[in-house]
Amino acid sequence: MGRGPTLAPEEVGRVRGLAEAGFSNREIAARVGRSKGAVAAVLKTKNDSMTEPMGRPTSLNERMLRQVVRTAATGDYTAAQLKDMLYLPCSVRTVRRILSRVDFL
Repeated sequence: MGRGPTLAPEEVGRVRGLAEAGFSNREIAARVGRSKGAVAAVLKTKNDSMTEPMGRPTSLNERMLRQVVRTAATGDYTAAQLKDMLYLPCSVRTVRRILSRVDFL
């Protein structure tokens, strides 16, 4: 069974408002016209802007990424040389992947 369309921000606000008013998930679902699961998912999340990113954490932070790109732009280095020179905690393949995403190199 596939997913339905995502809830609009107005619907999310209405669901949260009805929940604060004391309505059950079943009653909220009937009033909003969405499934009980969708209502439960909205009420389960605390804040949409504070969700954690999904998947494996990256091995390099934003500062290291900028440092790799900046150093690669200043000279003619291989990915292995960049990894050794900057003491990066990632593989050479990761350095190549970072550099392939940059347009101006």
